Amino acid sequence: MHNNPIVIYAIGGLGADSRVFDYLTLNVNLFCIEQILPIADESIENYTGRISKQIDTNKKFGLLGVSFGGILALELNKYVDPLFTILISSVSKSEDLPKVRVLFRKIGLLEILPRFMLKPPSILLKYLFGAKNVSLLKDIIRDTDPEYIRWALKKMMEWKFESDVDKVHLIHGSQDRLLPNKSSDSIVIQGGGHFMIVDNADEISESIHSIVSQYIT
Repeated sequence: MHNNPIVIYAIGGLGADSRVFDYLTLNVNLFCIEQILPIADESIENYTGRISKQIDTNKKFGLLGVSFGGILALELNKYVDPLFTILISSVSKSEDLPKVRVLFRKIGLLEILPRFMLKPPSILLKYLFGAKNVSLLKDIIRDTDPEYIRWALKKMMEWKFESDVDKVHLIHGSQDRLLPNKSSDSIVIQGGGHFMIVDNADEISESIHSIVSQYIT
């Protein structure tokens, strides 16, 4: 246990895997939210309502989300009132998602895509994620339910976020190919790709400490 009274509730990305947080060195207690399997075509609002039950709102806490987990962290603000929300390799508004999602949604790509194509080959994963720790990335993708990936991708394509969330902090990699940085307010990790939560864990940890220190009273 750490002396810092703030608890950070962390949410992983499409892999829904807590292993990406193992490389962080933090002076706060980190609790990984379990990303339960969604009900068939469940709305993102209903899903985040269900996982919000894992948060102890009687203690001081913040939220941290990576990639798709950042979207879930923003949506969780509709149910809980964190001290802060940290988004890593993610977006703070729906219009910052790649425009190609509109085309994919119109043609119903995810409805016709076979399960095996939801898990790209290693060489494509390495390129898209800019991953140095490719073996961990492969393990996470291998262990993830393809239908969770299909659901999460579909929700990203449909996502419209209109709520105005306060105290949001973005940490983004300068070389992120999946979700390029579009915010002028981001803490930029030079050379960081979409998997920088692992590959640049020391720099990410320092950035998190800098943000959390603003909320210690």
